[in-house]
Amino acid sequence: TNELYELIFQGIPNSLRNELWLIFSGAIHDKAANPNVYQKLVHESSLVKIIHDSTNDEIER
Repeated sequence: TNELYELIFQGIPNSLRNELWLIFSGAIHDKAANPNVYQKLVHESSLVKIIHDSTNDEIER
């Protein structure tokens, strides 16, 4: 639409960037098909950080 082109030309406002990125990239479909993947990745990365920090503590001793 003309309004969309105008927004893009002027620069997409920060308040809309997240939603528009999901739509234009198609990620919104992946997110809907896999609703818990993000939370799972966040949890797994926190476990890796705990292991990494623990290993660093041992090395520094």
